Amino acid sequence: MSKDDDVVFVLEAPIVGDWVTLDRNHAGVLTARLAETGFLGDGLIQIDAVRLLPLDFYSGWVLCDVQTSRKSAVTDEDPRPGGREKDPNQALGRFPDYGIHSFLYGPDGFTALDGTSPPIHEHNQCHGVDLSDEPRREAYLRFFCFFVRGELSPFEVLDDARRLVFPVGGEANVNAPPAVTPPASLAATGELAGRFRAHVLYGRTLFEASFEMHRSGFIDMNDDKLIADGVGRVPDLGFIRTIRYPLAASNPRE
Repeated sequence: MSKDDDVVFVLEAPIVGDWVTLDRNHAGVLTARLAETGFLGDGLIQIDAVRLLPLDFYSGWVLCDVQTSRKSAVTDEDPRPGGREKDPNQALGRFPDYGIHSFLYGPDGFTALDGTSPPIHEHNQCHGVDLSDEPRREAYLRFFCFFVRGELSPFEVLDDARRLVFPVGGEANVNAPPAVTPPASLAATGELAGRFRAHVLYGRTLFEASFEMHRSGFIDMNDDKLIADGVGRVPDLGFIRTIRYPLAASNPRE
């Protein structure tokens, strides 16, 4: 593990919340448990930092961001930012040279968040999901939409446009960039736990969509309205199973 005062995450947290960065001693137990699963593979992976977000909708569980890196077997150079730059697609093994894996961690171990919906639905069936109030429902909406990806990207629920780059000369730039606002809760009826209207980035498309949230944790997206196309995200992200990583051509906005 890195020294506590050297912890720098290569990406911002996936969803908003009161994240806690673990010091080396507290992270040791969790990373040892993760190593026992063998999920990270070949032993060349090192864990550099861990941060946790307690989840009110999953009692007793936390969302884990586990930042990992690996050293080249040839150069032994650190591949993280500031080290030797390398195309993540050329990384040794299954994962890029550096990035952040996301898992749920709780009483009976880990649930890998691999970009598909079955792990989340299975987790809900086994452990339950508490959608009893609006803060829990909104937090679950953000969580579900980020960790269930389509072919192009997650369905990232936005609060503002600070990470977006709109195409020059496009319709969005005729007067001013479109307003991007936090999710709005709508009245729910029948068997629904809640309904929301939210701005969502998917691939290069910004749109506004309505969501229906079922008490089981299933979420349906409908009634989407195109806001802008050709929209960039800074930093742009790549994904392989549980890991997300910054794409080589992407740099955070100053």
